[in-house]
Amino acid sequence: MCPRVTRVNSKVDYGTMATMAVKLGSREPRRRNPAETRRRILDAAESLLGEQGYASTTLAAIADRAGVAVQTVYFTFHTKGELLMQVVLAAGADDPEAPRHQDRGWYREMLASTDARRQLALLSEHGTDIFVRIAPLIGLVDAARASDPNLGAAWQQTVLARREALREQMEVVARSGAIRPELSVDDAADIVFVLQRPETLRALTTECGWSIERYKAWLYETLCHQLLVDDPAADSDADLTLAGLSFAAVPHRSALPGRQARPDAIVGGS
Repeated sequence: MCPRVTRVNSKVDYGTMATMAVKLGSREPRRRNPAETRRRILDAAESLLGEQGYASTTLAAIADRAGVAVQTVYFTFHTKGELLMQVVLAAGADDPEAPRHQDRGWYREMLASTDARRQLALLSEHGTDIFVRIAPLIGLVDAARASDPNLGAAWQQTVLARREALREQMEVVARSGAIRPELSVDDAADIVFVLQRPETLRALTTECGWSIERYKAWLYETLCHQLLVDDPAADSDADLTLAGLSFAAVPHRSALPGRQARPDAIVGGS
């Protein structure tokens, strides 16, 4: 015998199916650009870490605030310590997608210049701007390092990388023969490393009430005094040396006739 065949109503309401497809599609999350996803995670991490502290902030909470799956956070940053490091680096760059400092116009100008004072002026201006942006995060990093040994090791690598970058910069300055003969390139890099750092910036601006521009001017004058062979004629070129920099209007030693001011006694209101 032939099996009984049950006929079914094959009539399909394509209008209803189309409506269902639209409704189902509307529930699917829009596929984000990876750079946009990274930015959302970094922004969420910075705000949550600032609000709750390192120990109390979970990657799940960061994912929730960023509107992404927690697996995406793990895949992109691996650990909470690495995520915090990337938050700091993104703040220093002022944009997660910004070019490396080595590829920026001011850095290329510094490497190409043969004027040691101009090189130190550019470093005082733009290097300080980096620390202005990351200074609010330093306390968070210090607290996190106390509870996360892996983060401490990663931070130390960042510090060593900065010292090496400063050494390369001082090698460029030394090519013009402007570095004091009693100083090695390593000595010069160590001096910059101590004077231009978040702790010094915070002490002079937050605790002493200096403006950022006054700090930059002090840093520039101090570096010139500490590192460079004395060149009285250089003061006549101050306008050119400081052209386009935010601290150009802060009075310098060259603006104080008849006075040999100490570099740590720069005048200028905060």
